[in-house]
Amino acid sequence: MANIGTKLAASFVLNDPLSVLAGFCVGLTTSYLLCRSFVFKPTTGSKMSEVARFTGVNIACLGITYGIYRQMLVVLRESLYLDASQPSAQVLAHAIGVGAPVILSFVAQKTLTFRQRLN
Repeated sequence: MANIGTKLAASFVLNDPLSVLAGFCVGLTTSYLLCRSFVFKPTTGSKMSEVARFTGVNIACLGITYGIYRQMLVVLRESLYLDASQPSAQVLAHAIGVGAPVILSFVAQKTLTFRQRLN
């Protein structure tokens, strides 16, 4: 929600790729705080290294998100005849892109960032 909401708000003042990046940054911060508080046990090591690992996983997922977002704009335009410049098409494509790497991100965050075993 933070990611997509920020993307929507930013799209009034930024071009499309920059608004996606703004959404990513806000979503990254929100996600880290929520994961650390409610999902995973904090690591015993340096918080900075934990943040760096968390950011690295999310940067890898950003590539997946953006690639799927761009491809979904094409699919929406060609299959559903939606204008890819319309906010509704962009929001739908962005939501699909954000959702695509969720399982990969969870497994990577659990094992790499927060150093927990998969059970």
